[in-house]
Amino acid sequence: MSAFLLSEPINYIKLAGDKSPGLADVIGAKREYEYAVHQPPFASGARIVYKRMKLAEFDVRLRFYSSTDLIEFEFWRKHLEPPTKRGLAKALDIWHPLLETLDIKSVVVQHYTQLEQIEDGVWATTIRMLEHRGLPKQSLGKVESSKAQPLDPVEQEILDNDDALESLAEELAR
Repeated sequence: MSAFLLSEPINYIKLAGDKSPGLADVIGAKREYEYAVHQPPFASGARIVYKRMKLAEFDVRLRFYSSTDLIEFEFWRKHLEPPTKRGLAKALDIWHPLLETLDIKSVVVQHYTQLEQIEDGVWATTIRMLEHRGLPKQSLGKVESSKAQPLDPVEQEILDNDDALESLAEELAR
């Protein structure tokens, strides 16, 4: 569901299936991609190769307006604790319509701040989240370009070398 089709605002997140206490704001979530730019010396053009989708980092700010909110936070806070053993992080399912538009469904908690009083009777904490996306997949690919062929023999040799490197990388991946 698109966040823009909601009949009323969603002012909470669901973490590990549990609704967050107080009011929640998702801040700074973005989908970012990484590219490698191969530009040979003295060439006016470049080859752009898609490398991967980066993991999203974002904050969730929880604001508490009552003592009930603070008591609920004490119980809900168990989701913010790190794993008891060293090793692979235990990811938590997360849901909020703004995260849904970016296809962010699973996170680990990097840290959270102490409670701070932001107004009379209003307390807040900020939780730093890091997206979790299972085991990595091979994601090397070319960006489609125009149909114009390079005229320079040096550029053609560079393209041929890139193709040879890609085929070697594919053989190594098998």
